[in-house]
Amino acid sequence: MPGVRFLIYDHDGEPGQSEAIRAFGSDGFAGYQLNDASGIGVQDEGDSWRFDAAGVGQSETGPGGGMILYYHDTSSIRFDMFSTTSPQLPAQNSGIFGAWDGNLGVNGGGTDGFGDFVPVPEPSTAVLSAMAAISLALRRRR
Repeated sequence: MPGVRFLIYDHDGEPGQSEAIRAFGSDGFAGYQLNDASGIGVQDEGDSWRFDAAGVGQSETGPGGGMILYYHDTSSIRFDMFSTTSPQLPAQNSGIFGAWDGNLGVNGGGTDGFGDFVPVPEPSTAVLSAMAAISLALRRRR
């Protein structure tokens, strides 16, 4: 696919439970937009990006606890979804849930209420940058 985007909503966690979703650069992940009210934290892990939920109960029917992930030139996309729960969390609240919307219909088809697009570096750019930094560090002075 030359380009695709997903609105992932209700990625908000619960009090006593953290939730995270990981996206992979090798799958063509190109960038993201966070909902202004989501509180989602982003961690750059090299060739993957982890989106940590804020731990508050957002509406299951709106984009408030959400983000839009963008992909380019891909034929497959994978996600890791995981959570950590505290022992005092009631068993009925211990599931992890994320809703996926391919046409952004939950948000009226647009990106209103979301922050600016944040591009992520392509894997080749990161590798080239690392090689350049190593070359500069190891360069002999004459």
